[in-house]
Amino acid sequence: MYNLKDNIVALATIPGKGALNVVRVSGPNQLSLIFKLLTTKKRLPRPNFSHPHYVYSKKGVVDQCIITYYKGPKSYTGENMLELSTHGGCVIANQIIEVVINSNARLAFPGEFTYRAFINNKINLIQAEAINGAIHSENSLDSHYQINNLKGGLSDIIENIYKKIKNLLVLAEHELDFMEGEITFTKSNEYLKRLALITKKIDGVIKFSCYENYKDLPRVVIVGRPNAGKSSLFNNIVGYNRAIVTDIKGTTRDVIEAKLNLNGNNIVLMDTAGMRTTKDKIEKLGIKKTTGEIELADFILVVDEEKPKEIIKTMKKTNPRAEWIGVLNKIDLKKKFSLQSDFQISCTKNSGIEKLLTVLSTKITGAYKKNYKNNRYLINERQLVLIKQTQGLVKEARQSYKTNKDLVILSFNLRRALMGLDDMLGPTENRDILNEIFGGFCVGK
Repeated sequence: MYNLKDNIVALATIPGKGALNVVRVSGPNQLSLIFKLLTTKKRLPRPNFSHPHYVYSKKGVVDQCIITYYKGPKSYTGENMLELSTHGGCVIANQIIEVVINSNARLAFPGEFTYRAFINNKINLIQAEAINGAIHSENSLDSHYQINNLKGGLSDIIENIYKKIKNLLVLAEHELDFMEGEITFTKSNEYLKRLALITKKIDGVIKFSCYENYKDLPRVVIVGRPNAGKSSLFNNIVGYNRAIVTDIKGTTRDVIEAKLNLNGNNIVLMDTAGMRTTKDKIEKLGIKKTTGEIELADFILVVDEEKPKEIIKTMKKTNPRAEWIGVLNKIDLKKKFSLQSDFQISCTKNSGIEKLLTVLSTKITGAYKKNYKNNRYLINERQLVLIKQTQGLVKEARQSYKTNKDLVILSFNLRRALMGLDDMLGPTENRDILNEIFGGFCVGK
């Protein structure tokens, strides 16, 4: 694990060309020596204020930076910290990091700043996981729940459940210290009532949490007959010729996908092989993959030159869960056309596509809002295992006490239930779990 006695430094921003970089320094000791070597100033600046300084190496001036000093414990890590906002690019930041390393510091390991925040009780483990989750979130739903967890949304309810179990355990163990007649003992119905309330709270966390596939991006699949203009629509949405377009039927024989942002929503857009009966072995494999993608899709754009709604009627049973949208293409070639479609477009004339994308984006946003309404928390796989374990142990404690009214067994079961919640919030002794969690962070976080 990390050596917490060291001063550490790292680039907190993405390396490469850009307007700004941030170099982060943290340590358990005073950072006056590091600050003096960087700026030639003997005294650290006023905490929590930003100050402009020229920064130097042995070769001379490196950059003019904005430096902020955070005096522990009022900092991200709970230690003394310096944050230097520098001009962008790799050269300047690397020179500053080299100066810091030469003044009794080392390069930070992945996640080490957040680990120190965890060890110094600035955050619990749920919040630490939320920080990494927010950094890696790829859709607004994921980001919303990660920030909610960082604020304490999930931690607060878990800590509340922990407190209720602990209070009941303290009561049971207190009453075990007395003989009958020495005090007025709590009635068994009161124990059962409190256990039922704890169970109800745990059930509520599980019921109102999203924890399966919350990171998955919405999958938008374009399907239809050969030469209906599927690849043309795909290329138009993506913004470049990602898929080959010809007038030969069966040109697209594989699934082609692109990840893109649609009015603030990240999606996966997929072009597929045209649906038809064919003897061509390769094309058959492509059509088989198309069927597989339809089954996984969240939104399906059925493109056709004639009547896309009729195609939807024949195909909808393959994925009744998805939203099916009929798209009539090549309207520029027709004087009259059927209105048996949700949208009428021309890929050649770039007509009607913007309206299609606006409505699609609105539908995706609506799906997210529905999830916000139905769920309060986000739980990852590790947390889900532990909360379900606690749920089972509390139910077991209640059933056991209902049968035998034994406070010794009840105390034992309640202690086991607390262990799972302890591991959710902060298993400081379990190095394997901590290494797995913090090792997944980027350097500088």
